[in-house]
This record gives sequence, structure tokens and C-alpha cells, in this order.
Amino acid sequence: MSYTNILIPLVVGILLVASPQMFTKSTGDALDRAKGKLRKMGYILMGVAGMYFLVKVCESLAQPGTAVKPQMEMHRLQATTPGDSGWYLAESTHGSFSVLMPIPFNDFTLTANDPKLGMIRTYAVGALSAEGLKFSAIETPFVPGMNRQNLDQMQLEFANGGNVVSEVDKSPFSGLPSLSLSQVGPRSGAFVRYVLTETSFIMVILEYPVERRSDAVQLKSRFLDSLKVKTGKGP
Repeated sequence: MSYTNILIPLVVGILLVASPQMFTKSTGDALDRAKGKLRKMGYILMGVAGMYFLVKVCESLAQPGTAVKPQMEMHRLQATTPGDSGWYLAESTHGSFSVLMPIPFNDFTLTANDPKLGMIRTYAVGALSAEGLKFSAIETPFVPGMNRQNLDQMQLEFANGGNVVSEVDKSPFSGLPSLSLSQVGPRSGAFVRYVLTETSFIMVILEYPVERRSDAVQLKSRFLDSLKVKTGKGP
């Protein structure tokens, strides 16, 4: 399972919980019943996505019989904090990063207590447009015993499953080790920036349906380049 596949149920789940009326045309009492069912589906999707994401980024967690039960803490739903030139400033509440988003965003923390590594937290901001463009920025602080990510290995990971990887750039970003690339599959694609700091790794990703690639191309540079890593802020 790739990172992009993990983020899809995560973002959809958040939207189902926060704005279930977007996914139904029901009215009156039927609307209330539909919203309840949709919210339940949303919580299930967020739980599944959170579990697989934490297992993915922490390879040492993938042990037979290890039960990872992440919890989500939602800080802001559909936030509209003013940013630059009409975009919104998506600053992680507990993370050490911020990005600019073209649409309202959600800000949340995923937490899991692993018996081997202890408490693991993942900080994220994300948004989903009506056209299916998904904007996400995710930070996972290192903990003792965690395998630190290798940028070359990450490039290979994105190429799994027959995906085409291009536009690979390993130039430092803001003086930090970084990997940027484009990934395209049969139905969807993504523009990704991966940054390693001294204390964590951060991924900024813009996903899109293949039919919306031109829209994503117009937004990718401003979104990915807007990443700001704050120093001196602990998790």
C-alpha cells in the first residue's frame, strides 16, 4: 500500500465526519439518519487510514501480532486562517510546520502507543477540493528505535505498483535534505515533497485524478514551495 492510497481514505473520512451533508441529497429526518450513517463511515475510514499510515512510516511496527490502535485528535475543521494572496495558512497545531492551502483545511494529530517504541505522533493538515484535488502535509517526529527514512528508498517506494515516477529532484529544501517527485498511476497522480529535519520527517503531497492533472500542475509549485519548517518547536 502506497502513501497516496493511505491518504485517500483519511481525507474522505475527515470530510464524512465534518460535512456529511456533502455526500447526500436527503432532507428532513432522512437527512439526520443519513448524516449519522455517513459519520460512522467516516470514523471507520479515518481509523483504517491512520493505522496503515503509522505502520507504513514506522517499519519496525510491522511485527506479527502487534496491535496498533491510533487515536485522532481534531484541532480545527474547515479552518480558514488568512494566508497569502487569498490562500489559507495551514499551520499545524502541535507540529513544526505550516503550508498554504487554496481551500479550507483540517488540522489534526494521530497518536499510537507502541509497546516497543512508545508514543508515536503524526501531525497533519489536509484539504479536499470539489474537483478531487487532495492537499496534505504530514510530519512524524522521530522516536528512539524508529528507522529513519532513506530518500533513495522513498523514490523506489513511490514507483511500486507500476506507477511512473518523474521530475525527481534531490536538491536541499530550505537547507534540509529533500526529495521531490511526480508520481502518475492509471487513475491518479501526485506531486510530492519529502523533507528530513533533525527531529522528524515531513511529507507535502498534492494528489489528483488523472483528468485533473492540468489543475494540479498550476497549483503544485505554490503549494509545495509554501512549506515552512519551524525550528525550536518541540512535538
